[in-house]
Amino acid sequence: TYKNKRYKITGKVDSVSIVFGTPELKVIANDGWDNIVCSFKDKNDIASIVKGQDIIVLGTIKGYPAYVVSVENCSIIK
Repeated sequence: TYKNKRYKITGKVDSVSIVFGTPELKVIANDGWDNIVCSFKDKNDIASIVKGQDIIVLGTIKGYPAYVVSVENCSIIK
């Protein structure tokens, strides 16, 4: 399984937001997963990211609550 493992996600940004103070990107992965939420520690990490942008994110998969792949401690590779 992927849970608690670092994983590289390649896809397109679907949304950029701050939820309860946590910077998040929703990503549609190139491999078909369409409900991936990547959480970051600092809002500056996602300040220049825009919807529709191609992206590669590295993060730790924490689980799949309500059909959402929750990815924490993310960093942008590209």
